[in-house]
Amino acid sequence: MRYLLPLFCFVVLGANAQITIDNTDMPAVNDTFRYSIYNNLTGINPSATGANFTWNFSALSAEQQRLDEYVPVSSTPIAYQFYFNNNFSYPNHKADYAIKGRDVSAGFFNVQDVYNYYKNSSAEYSWVGYGAEVNSVPTSSRNVPVDINYSFPLNYGNTLYNYAENGENISGIGYYGQKIHRYDTADGWGSLTTPFGTFSTLRVKSTQYITDTIYSSQFNAGYDFPRPAQIQYKWLAKGEGVPLLIFTEISGQLTCEYRDSYRAVPGVGVKEFTPISEVSVYPNPSVNEVLYINIDSESRENIEIRILDFSGKQVVNELISLQKGRNTTQLNVGQLASGVYFIQLLNNKAVFVTEKVVIE
Repeated sequence: MRYLLPLFCFVVLGANAQITIDNTDMPAVNDTFRYSIYNNLTGINPSATGANFTWNFSALSAEQQRLDEYVPVSSTPIAYQFYFNNNFSYPNHKADYAIKGRDVSAGFFNVQDVYNYYKNSSAEYSWVGYGAEVNSVPTSSRNVPVDINYSFPLNYGNTLYNYAENGENISGIGYYGQKIHRYDTADGWGSLTTPFGTFSTLRVKSTQYITDTIYSSQFNAGYDFPRPAQIQYKWLAKGEGVPLLIFTEISGQLTCEYRDSYRAVPGVGVKEFTPISEVSVYPNPSVNEVLYINIDSESRENIEIRILDFSGKQVVNELISLQKGRNTTQLNVGQLASGVYFIQLLNNKAVFVTEKVVIE
């Protein structure tokens, strides 16, 4: 049974300076952010806001944590990069980085191994599209027009209506797409306190409506699936890259995500990732039978090693336990077909190293 969180305080007094958010306050490639997450919150109303406001959410706790890594576009599956790494043909969709997304099941379609692609410019921060395996077929889909998350400069009182649409015809399967309507308002500014610290922030409220559209060639049938309205409250700060706090409300259910440092979560077993000081893969660029991976670790750590083929399909997956110091792992790749592959090292499902290798 979930418990009621302690009382949260909202105060309209303070001496904070109003801030402006611009593109320099967004993530940069290779940035990694840790979030603490709590689902199905009770006893909180996150809608309170205003000018020079004080939000005190210092009593928040966590059920789990995750790491978000903003990886180079070139490190994502090649099959996904057609729109997002092509400045000549698709300059509006040339992404600055990508982040691993969540799998989606919609009607006849299963969307897996998702990467969302983002573009950061002086005018706006946009979700330009995604790459994924749709029913095991690697594909990529543009947002047309792009989905503008923030328009710069972002100040208190700014409003934005945004519409985006994406979709792909999958040969022999059918069509899967989305229509997105979102209304954004910068409806507050002031001081925010969470377990991560106290910050001068700008608060943005977003109301989003998504409709999934699917068509099955096999059944010669198509449907629209409107999702419940989603309301998000996001607190942004100068130089922090991503929101410090996000409340998401869907059909009366409230979820919280907040920037955090490592915390032991009872019953979850989340572990802090100790940075790897050096990784080398050899023989490289080409290998015949055995691939060696040297990893210098500052402490004991469990990591995941994946090998992906040129289309982005996972063909090898191994879990290894690192010891402090130099670790050498051997992977037998002689059974794999000749071609270009990508080796990924992951901790807590977050990719922290990607290397390319040619198997002959």
